[in-house]
Amino acid sequence: MDDLIFEPLVRFMSKGNEIQRCTTMYKNIGICWETFFPHNIFKDPIDRFTVDLVLPIGTTLHESGYMNPNYYTDEGFGMPEFKTLDNAIEFIDSYCNLLITP
Repeated sequence: MDDLIFEPLVRFMSKGNEIQRCTTMYKNIGICWETFFPHNIFKDPIDRFTVDLVLPIGTTLHESGYMNPNYYTDEGFGMPEFKTLDNAIEFIDSYCNLLITP
């Protein structure tokens, strides 16, 4: 995991806040790291890690993760999002182990 390199994708302003997105691949699965920098200097930046997998909305995740229904909502699918990179990596490892297990 230490060798992950996040490539800058986009950086933009929205309502006075700065949003920055970077991407990388882990086990051939994309991870998007989005950082939200509030315009208020007294607030901490907020990170969000989206795993590039389209899964059923009912998929069980860690306590720090949730299924984002902003994608494919009508079909009942979403993308998993996590608060930390470690949790996103752990989810991908678990997902890949499920694919390998007979």
